[in-house]
Amino acid sequence: MANPKIEFYRFKLNSKKGKNKTFRDFSIEELKADVSISNEDAFMVNFEYFMKKINLGHASNRKLKKTFTIIDDKKINPYSDLKPTFSKAKNIFSGVISGGPYDRDRINSSMSDKKESTKLGRDRSILSPYFIFVYLPSEHHEGFFAIHSNSNEEKITTVFRTYVIDLFSGIQFSKGQLSHYSPKSFQDDFKKDATIKEFTFETSLIEKIISSKPMKGVFDEYTIKITAVPKGKKKVPF
Repeated sequence: MANPKIEFYRFKLNSKKGKNKTFRDFSIEELKADVSISNEDAFMVNFEYFMKKINLGHASNRKLKKTFTIIDDKKINPYSDLKPTFSKAKNIFSGVISGGPYDRDRINSSMSDKKESTKLGRDRSILSPYFIFVYLPSEHHEGFFAIHSNSNEEKITTVFRTYVIDLFSGIQFSKGQLSHYSPKSFQDDFKKDATIKEFTFETSLIEKIISSKPMKGVFDEYTIKITAVPKGKKKVPF
C-alpha cells in the first residue's frame, strides 16, 4: 500500500419532479416502500438496495474494467468480519469491501518457484480490501460517502462513484450530482495558520444531526454560488 488516503464525496438526489426529494422519498417512489414507512425503516430499504448487488455478485464496470464485491469466505478473505454493518438510528453504514481490476492479462506466479505459475483468465479479478463509509439520511436529499484508496493505480474510487450515482437513479429520479467534500473537522484543522487561494460558498451542507425538520437548500428555484479570488499573488488570511 503505497499512498493510502481517504476521499470524501457528497451527492444529491435528483428528482425528475424538480423538487428536493429525500432518501425516504426515494425508498417510496423508486423502491416501492410503504408510504407510511418510518425513517429508520426507509434507511434499511436503501441499505439493502445498496448492498444487494455486491452481496449476490459483482458491481463491475466494463469501461473501467474494475469491480467490487463482498467476499464472505473467512478462509479466503481475512477482512470478512469487517464487511459493512449499519446503524439505523444514524442512517450510516461502513466496513470493508473487496475490489480491483479484471479483464487483463495477468499471471499468478510462486515467488519460491516460478515454474508454479498459472495464467489468470480475463474473467478473473485481483481483489484488494477497501474501506467505505456511507451516510443516507432519510429526511434529507443529500448524502455522503468516503472511500479509501492506496494509489492512483490501486483504487476503485471511480467505479464506486459511478455505482452510487447509477444506483440512486431510475424511473422517478435522474442521475444525481456528485462533488468532493471536506468534513468540517478537516477544514478547521487545515485553517490553522493557513492561507488560501480561493473559497466558494455552496447552497447546502451535510447535516450532522438526524431530525424531523431538515435544513433545506436555499431556494429550490435558484442556484447560488459565490467565489472570491484575490488579485495578483495575494492570499486570503483566515
